[in-house]
Amino acid sequence: MRLSRANNHNLTLLATIFNYHTLHNPHHQWRGVHSPPARCITTESNNSCHCMASGRTSHFKITRCRRGPIYDISIVHYSALWKNFIVTKKITTMNLLYTLYIISGYLFILYFLWVSNRETIQASELHREYASKLIAYVLGSQESPEQSLQATSRQQRNALIQTIHGLISHTYDSQRDAIRLIVKQNQLQKHIVKQLPYSTALHKCRLLWQLTSIIYDDKCVISTLTKYLNSSNHNIRIHALIAILSAKPSELISIISSLQFRLKPSDILRIIALIRQGSLFVVIEPLFESDNRNLKMLALAIVSNFGIDIADKYIYHIINNEQDPTIVEEAIYTLTTLKRPLKYRAIRECLASASEHQRMKLCRHLSVEGYSLNSIKAILNPAECQYAKQLITSFKRQIIQTQSV
Repeated sequence: MRLSRANNHNLTLLATIFNYHTLHNPHHQWRGVHSPPARCITTESNNSCHCMASGRTSHFKITRCRRGPIYDISIVHYSALWKNFIVTKKITTMNLLYTLYIISGYLFILYFLWVSNRETIQASELHREYASKLIAYVLGSQESPEQSLQATSRQQRNALIQTIHGLISHTYDSQRDAIRLIVKQNQLQKHIVKQLPYSTALHKCRLLWQLTSIIYDDKCVISTLTKYLNSSNHNIRIHALIAILSAKPSELISIISSLQFRLKPSDILRIIALIRQGSLFVVIEPLFESDNRNLKMLALAIVSNFGIDIADKYIYHIINNEQDPTIVEEAIYTLTTLKRPLKYRAIRECLASASEHQRMKLCRHLSVEGYSLNSIKAILNPAECQYAKQLITSFKRQIIQTQSV
């Protein structure tokens, strides 16, 4: 009976000390089922195992230690707590630094957005002010806008350049002379030229496109723009070409003939846009008589866009004598735009040597332009004529449906 009471007392003390050590473990780790308790000692009285907390060794006599040396649990506990405190402090400091870094970045972004929004608002207000003054001058309600339109800062000059660029196509010769005076007084041309070497390709194209509206014949500016004609970027070359043509419209033939690259159809359309605005005055006869490919393509595009009927003899001359197949093909399309007859031996010979894709493309174009089926049979084979018949029938149905609605 005494032995069982001693064993119960020992087991209760063992559980108490084990729970104390587990709850006060700085790392809060479970030791496992087979792990020994903190320390074990035996007594002479009942030869049983007691697990003692540190510093509580009274009324016991140690005979032997079964599981290694005895450690002071309190020392291990508080030292571990100190180490944990240091690690936790370091982590908290890093978190604080990261938080401050994120907050500073967020504040910088907000400041940048605020500044950009403020500049946009100011630019829109300046643009509105300059536009109202220029429109009043164009309409004749204001006589001399040179004194009121003075731009001194970079933002004011940019706003004035954008305003002139938007209104220059709605002005005439006498009004453009006054606008050139405004450009010279505010040095807008030099303002753009200074930005070109430090700009990206896209920004250079935008600046050169704006320069076409405000440029005048200045040798320094023209020499600077001539360097960009040899750029590796095709868009920069074209925008520089248009700016030079705007400054020297009388030298169009010499400028285009000196180009070292071929003009694309989109590039030719940009030149035609200048002609529509009144910035260029072109005579087509020298263009057709030239041996330069770019000038001939420009002449055909001008005839096609403006419908010049008297130029058909030059077009027939190109079809009969030109060696470049692309120019001959463009000449045939120009004839179809003018609604001229195609029953010529030279046209049939050119179409005979053309590919199937080119012939089908021409067949669709003739159907759209309104050529009759008999006119198409004169230059194309029966299979292509059948395709043209289907296209013409579908176009007629579409017209009837549109009129009925």
